[in-house]
Amino acid sequence: MFEKKIITFRFSEKIRFYACGFFVYAACIFAAGLLSCTAPQVSPAPPFPAEEPAPAEGGAAFSGRKAVYTRNSYRRHASVPAAQEAVPADDNSSLAPPASAPESAPLAAAAPETASAANTKRESRASPGQTSSLASAASAVKGKLIIIIDDAGYHNELLEKFLTFPGSLTIAVLPGLAGSAEAARLTLSAGKELMLHLPMEAQGGEDPGPGAILTSLDTRAIGQRVRGHIDSLPGIVAVNNHMGSRATEDERVMRHVLAAVKEKGLFFIDSLTTARSSVGRMALEAGLPWGVRDVFLDNKNTRSAIRRALEEGMAIAEKNGTAILIGHVQRETLAEVLHESYAAIIKKGFVFSPVSEILREQEGEETP
Repeated sequence: MFEKKIITFRFSEKIRFYACGFFVYAACIFAAGLLSCTAPQVSPAPPFPAEEPAPAEGGAAFSGRKAVYTRNSYRRHASVPAAQEAVPADDNSSLAPPASAPESAPLAAAAPETASAANTKRESRASPGQTSSLASAASAVKGKLIIIIDDAGYHNELLEKFLTFPGSLTIAVLPGLAGSAEAARLTLSAGKELMLHLPMEAQGGEDPGPGAILTSLDTRAIGQRVRGHIDSLPGIVAVNNHMGSRATEDERVMRHVLAAVKEKGLFFIDSLTTARSSVGRMALEAGLPWGVRDVFLDNKNTRSAIRRALEEGMAIAEKNGTAILIGHVQRETLAEVLHESYAAIIKKGFVFSPVSEILREQEGEETP
């Protein structure tokens, strides 16, 4: 009997031992999984600050979105389906250069603006009576393309290729860099419009750059940073966000960012790095003119993909009157394709407009 009790005790002790071991093992597995989910992914810093990709909504790229530019309503609707991911072997785009022209054609080969193209630009600002008189000289304007080139302030030799573009471009300069002031000076000297490319906190923990707007900042610090960056770049007409997928979702942050922008007499362009951006709501609340990016031109840095993005932008502009297209200064291929495509885009009836066109449109909407 005593021996039976010993055997029973040893058996129950083994059960307790194995049970404890199982629970310890399960707890270790759970902790390891939790750490792998929360630990930030560290990658080497690129030569340029990494730009956040276009957000996704419903499994499709979110670049084909359009905001109706009015302070009285905030409506978005799907406009043009995003470009397919696959790059076709044969690019049949109407923007492709003629077969006789090599892909590496120098930028200087871009055709100058013709008289009819200049008439087309003037027609976009003409009165109804003037429009009818210009109709015989140029076809009606199909839409306005507002192209913003982000990330200026790094390697200004790359900026020069965009500044020689014959149409209107807007250059967005990052503040607080060694080349920021020079990039701004070059932009204004070239007759292009200048924007502040405001660094803002991203979801993935990437570093947006010096003086970034963070969700951890208090109200006073947010306003001070925005005003300081604006003052550091005299001559800017507007502000757009660099990164900012976390900061633009935060209504408190955007309320104070936009208050500082309004105080300086500027307006805001939402780069739309998140589908949950609060910029539109906060801009309407503040009574601040604003716009939203329609297409990223260089998510894929190939000629075929950039031409398709331009085609997408033209389709949006033809439907809505205006399209905002954003590219990046470090994309040399983008500069080349813009030069190569300029004459064809003008011939199609589109005009290149500065970003201040958004302000003029919104002021026109409010004119009784």
